[in-house]
Amino acid sequence: MTNMMEIKSELGFTAGDEKLIADLSKIPWPRKNIVKQHNTYVVYNDGYPVTDGHLLFVPRSRNILFISDCFIEAYKTGVIGVENGDWDSFNVGMNFGTEAGQTIDWPHVHMIPRRKGDMEDPRGGVRHVIPDRGNYRNESTYWASKINE
Repeated sequence: MTNMMEIKSELGFTAGDEKLIADLSKIPWPRKNIVKQHNTYVVYNDGYPVTDGHLLFVPRSRNILFISDCFIEAYKTGVIGVENGDWDSFNVGMNFGTEAGQTIDWPHVHMIPRRKGDMEDPRGGVRHVIPDRGNYRNESTYWASKINE
């Protein structure tokens, strides 16, 4: 059976010269939070979870292929959680750069379980990272306030 790295190589994707981090002390998350290890990423319980089950998928290299694996696995984990009834929905995302809220200088993907009633009106999902912009039904209210400034 062909593994994912072989398939990616055949499609022209390569891991390049990025070194794989084997010593997890070189990744800035505590080992006590490790949930699962894989050859291209490590899964951690978030140290400051916004909800029960909030996980971080951390690549063992800054290589784009390893980061892609994190997104794929975060999505799969979210779907399995929904199917098992652990949560109702989920968000998957990454903060890249200070203005996006990144506080640790290493790529990582958040999988945040969502449950019915965890916020009054969740419409807009990740759009809520910008205050007053998450609920696009209130879009005209937002722009009206900006025009009057």
